[in-house]
Amino acid sequence: MRQISRLSIQTGKVPESRATLAVPVGTLKELPAGSAFIQKSGQATAEIRFRHDTLFVTATCDSLQTLVYQYEEQLERLSTQTQEKKKETTWQLPTLLLLLILSGLVLLKIVR
Repeated sequence: MRQISRLSIQTGKVPESRATLAVPVGTLKELPAGSAFIQKSGQATAEIRFRHDTLFVTATCDSLQTLVYQYEEQLERLSTQTQEKKKETTWQLPTLLLLLILSGLVLLKIVR
């Protein structure tokens, strides 16, 4: 039995998400220890922390997670379609075997 695989690659456009955070410098020095300024917009997150004499700025965007959700939905849909096709074809093998046996019996009666 020969198996053929087909790979399809598609580019997906994820809408841009932008988180803008503007904080006056004086406010940063008044920030309690361990606190942060955080701004979220869509999949984007911006974070500013001030520890001792160092300013930490972090920006993340989880647009890959959006693509993961899209691929999971597509995989689930294809899996369901495959299961439905298997259900449609499960009756064929027993039916073919029965027809083969009946054909053999008919041929035996004709030959005798």
